[in-house]
Amino acid sequence: MLQEEYHVAYHATRNHKEGPRGLWKVGKWARSRGDIFSMIPVLKINSQLAESNEAKVNVLHDVFFPTLPEADLSDIALGPDAIPNRVWKLLLSGYSEFGDLLISIFDAYVYVSYNPRYFQESIIVTLRKGGPYDYHVPKSYRPIALMNTLGKLLEAVVAARISYAVEEHSLLPKTHLGSRKGISVDHAIQLILSEG
Repeated sequence: MLQEEYHVAYHATRNHKEGPRGLWKVGKWARSRGDIFSMIPVLKINSQLAESNEAKVNVLHDVFFPTLPEADLSDIALGPDAIPNRVWKLLLSGYSEFGDLLISIFDAYVYVSYNPRYFQESIIVTLRKGGPYDYHVPKSYRPIALMNTLGKLLEAVVAARISYAVEEHSLLPKTHLGSRKGISVDHAIQLILSEG
């Protein structure tokens, strides 16, 4: 009986002819039902029964929002130096003198246009491409270069400086929209409309 009443109230909200009256019917139905969980039958999980409302809520919560296991970070691949990015983050956030020293070194490298060979060392690993691939075919894999972390830091610094200089001095044409900070599809649409 309760489910039939629920369906009547639900369909009243979906029926456009009912208009606001449909919502009043649902409100009246909801107020007359102090216990919405009585519509849900006893739930069974791992041979345990959830009969009370609290038990049903807990079972539904555990099923829909399971606790995720801790990530296994033991197999994270590192570059030849075997130093994770986290080490540099901790050093840069904890010691301002270290950050100043690193900036001075990077400034010197940029000034003399020098990229140390050590920074360019990498280990190539192959990863499977996602999706339905035939993994007997070599093209189903993607090579990834794992570089020394200091080299990645220097590259990030140089890339940020180039990006800043390009934007600051308007070195790109207005029609170049790719990989630019603050540029979105909206800009492309606006450009097309203004040209037309």
